[in-house]
Amino acid sequence: YSFGLATREYGNQSNVLLTHYLRPTHDTPGVIYTRFLTDDKWFGKGALRDDGQFTGVKNAGSAIGVYTLRAGFGRRKPKPISSAKTTIIWADRSGVEEILVGGKPVNDLPFIVPEGETIVITAGSVMSAVRPLVRSKLGKNTPIRLEERAGDLVLDIDTYRGEKMAHDALHETSGGRVHSAFYFEVADRSEFATARSFSKVVSSGQVQLDTTTNDSTTTLSLGYTREDRALGLDLDLTKWELKRRWTESGDLGFPMLESSIARQNRDGHVKIGDATLICGKEAGWLFAPPGTGKYIAAYHGLKPAPLKLTVPNGSIEISAMGTGTVVWNNGEVTIDAIDLEGEPIVIGGTLKSLTY
Repeated sequence: YSFGLATREYGNQSNVLLTHYLRPTHDTPGVIYTRFLTDDKWFGKGALRDDGQFTGVKNAGSAIGVYTLRAGFGRRKPKPISSAKTTIIWADRSGVEEILVGGKPVNDLPFIVPEGETIVITAGSVMSAVRPLVRSKLGKNTPIRLEERAGDLVLDIDTYRGEKMAHDALHETSGGRVHSAFYFEVADRSEFATARSFSKVVSSGQVQLDTTTNDSTTTLSLGYTREDRALGLDLDLTKWELKRRWTESGDLGFPMLESSIARQNRDGHVKIGDATLICGKEAGWLFAPPGTGKYIAAYHGLKPAPLKLTVPNGSIEISAMGTGTVVWNNGEVTIDAIDLEGEPIVIGGTLKSLTY
């Protein structure tokens, strides 16, 4: 499986928490994603706008995510709403094999999830778990429920349901800012004997929750800890600013790629094995999976700069380019970049595609 989390949203149709996993009985992979929805919108697969602002922290297969209502664009005030909820979606329920709540099987939907229980879903090659942590409960009708919607399995974590209210009024009613936080974890099925054992492990983690108010600023501190991992964050709820993230290794910055096959830095010189990228001293990365004959280099500079990618059997040299990628695929070269200057020089290969 692959699992990624954004520390902030990039647009109202972006995926801030996303998992892809294998499904041996299906032709396509399984997908898990999240949205913060208002007015019970449901526009269909792939077109579900996110009405929330998001922040989070990730540690291996674990994550804490926090949503609030999205602010208006420019001076435009968002319209009053009649509901607000965090929604976690397992696309295509036909691939879901087992649902547990509190370690017990759920066979009939819809199902109201008792507060404090862990939800575990087994599908394809993975087990995934959700623990709702803390949320604004604006009114009496704020359940957590599992249901099937348009062929997907959906977990709704309500924060508000009632008469239409303005965003400002909802924030004021919540005592600072509407918010909804949850813990999410995904694991390969081979790691646990049963879904119940996975549920037990996830439920064993200790949740740390603290809300403090100083000088008209409210800070939410959230953490999850168990024997093999820890993660947490501090969030200024008043300004919706992420103040701190941590794992068992200490505080996190915003780390760049660092692995045996992918590396990123701002030094202007990135090397993996027998491949080297030389570029401007802004963010640049190199992907070099061994034994494939394929190398991918990228530069994310605000200003164009010279770039050279050297591989065992050749090289690509560009006088200057802005943000873009250079791909060497067994001697075939593809370049996709903005602000490209000059004619690329390819040695030991051929230029297959050039987009600028």
